[in-house]
Amino acid sequence: MADDPVHAPDYWNTVLEDFIPRIGLAPGTLTYQQELIKFIAKIHDTHANLWSSLAARPPIGSCQLPVDVRFVEGRPLVLRDISKTAGPLASGLVPAT
Repeated sequence: MADDPVHAPDYWNTVLEDFIPRIGLAPGTLTYQQELIKFIAKIHDTHANLWSSLAARPPIGSCQLPVDVRFVEGRPLVLRDISKTAGPLASGLVPAT
């Protein structure tokens, strides 16, 4: 689980000691969920997830790009405008630069 387990044999204990108080003392639901997300990221466990807290994942708020992007042959491709007021991208595919 550690980035370098040979040099960090107590990694798991250190992470637990750090995160148990942060999670347990979180002042609200959002902070609690964000601390759990940070914990999952820190332990590098690809089996762990927090599906019930998708809204707590960064970025938070209305900072999402109003486009649908897919990667084709390793390059981003804007498929469509998904904003409430469709702009010039709504008519077709536009390669992202």
